[in-house]
Amino acid sequence: MRLNELPEGWEYKPLAEFVDSLESGARPRGGVSKYTFGVPSISAEQKAEDGRFRWDNIRYVLEEFYESTTKGRIARNDILVVKDGATTGTCGFVGTDFPYKRAMANEHTFRLRTTRRLLPRFAYFYLKSPYCGDYFTHCRARGVIGGLTTSFVYDILVPVPPLAEQRRIVARIEELTSRLRRAADLHREAERDSARLFQAGLESAFSLRQIADWPTYEARQLFTPVNGQVDPQGDCTTSQFPRRTCSR
Repeated sequence: MRLNELPEGWEYKPLAEFVDSLESGARPRGGVSKYTFGVPSISAEQKAEDGRFRWDNIRYVLEEFYESTTKGRIARNDILVVKDGATTGTCGFVGTDFPYKRAMANEHTFRLRTTRRLLPRFAYFYLKSPYCGDYFTHCRARGVIGGLTTSFVYDILVPVPPLAEQRRIVARIEELTSRLRRAADLHREAERDSARLFQAGLESAFSLRQIADWPTYEARQLFTPVNGQVDPQGDCTTSQFPRRTCSR
C-alpha cells in the first residue's frame, strides 16, 4: 500500500512512533537448563509460526531472579519478537489464553508494548504480515550480526487507521483465524477417522495374521508424478501392483 493510497484518517508512520517500550529479556548467568520449576522463561522454542505458544519444552528462572529485575517481565497484550537465530522475527502475542500469571522473556526475545494510538493486537497482526515477513526474512538472509536491534521499529512502516477501524480489522482477522484453525482441526479429525475406518475395513475382510504379514511401503515408493498425474514406479508394475494412471 502506497502512501497516497491510504484511506482518509489513516497515517503511515514508523512503528517506533507507537512503541511505549521495547526491551530484550534476561536470564541468569549459567542459563536456565538446570531449573525444573520457578517462573517460565519464554524463548523462541515456545513461539510457533501461527503465533500461539508451545509448552512442551518450557524452561524456568528462579523466583529470586524474577524478583531481582523488571527486565523482560511479560504482561497481558505484550508482543514477543524473536531477535536472533533461525527464527528471527517470529512473533507471539500474550493474550487472554496465556496460561501463566508471571513469566519473562529470555535474552533472545524482545518484549514490545504499544502506545494507546496503536492496538497491541493490530500491531501483532501487522508484524506477521507479508510485508514484515519479507523484512525479517531479509534480516535472516543477510545474517545480521547480533540479530535484530531495537532500531528495527524505525525500519518498519505501519499504515495506522483510527482506533475504531483497528478494532474492526482485528475482529475480522480473529474471526477468519478462528475459522481456519477450526477447519484445520476438522481436517486432522477426518484423517484420523479415515485411518481408523480403513484399518477396521481391513480387519473385517482379512485376518490379523494376514495383515501382519503384509509389506508396508511409503507412497513415494509406489507412485511418482508424471505429467501432472500419478503413475506407479517402474519396478512396481507387477501383478501385485497393476499399472494404472490416476488423476490427482
